[in-house]
Amino acid sequence: MDLSCIKQQGMSFVSVCLAVVSLSTVITSYAMSVSRGDVQSLFPYISDTGGKPPESCVFGQLLNTTALLLFASAWIRYKQMEDLDDDATGSKKFRICNLVSLIIATVAALGLSIVANFQDVAVLTVHMIGACCAFVGGVFYAGIQTWMSYKICPNWTSYSVCRFRLFLTMSGIVFVLTSILLEFYMFTVI
Repeated sequence: MDLSCIKQQGMSFVSVCLAVVSLSTVITSYAMSVSRGDVQSLFPYISDTGGKPPESCVFGQLLNTTALLLFASAWIRYKQMEDLDDDATGSKKFRICNLVSLIIATVAALGLSIVANFQDVAVLTVHMIGACCAFVGGVFYAGIQTWMSYKICPNWTSYSVCRFRLFLTMSGIVFVLTSILLEFYMFTVI
């Protein structure tokens, strides 16, 4: 398979679409649920904004699209790193991490699809399992991709990109841990 178009940034539109659709999902379901009075306007859970029809239908469809784009983006990154591996590292550890990151991204994408299709008001346990797969998997995926970026630096990426990825990964860890701790606190207090 010729990946020359990927090397030339030809597939970057998939990541841009992923960002646009995921932001649209949150903003659209939030606006619909607040305007209908289904949630409070100050810091509702993302899942609560997609818990009741009709916003649950829009939330589910857009989140399923986000899951598909997440998988597509991860597959493209996997193929990029697979192609670069022969030139850049040639190490078995790099190839294994590349494959593991694709598996983790697939689990995260499936988690997003579970969140989309099992509303928290209907099947909370399944919804929370999907959310954990999505968010925890996303952080692990970001961590592995950050490590891989440093391995191919400076020939294939810049140190500023690596540092930015590291910043995003560390921010993701903080946000996920904060969410887990707050959720645990809410269940123990209530």
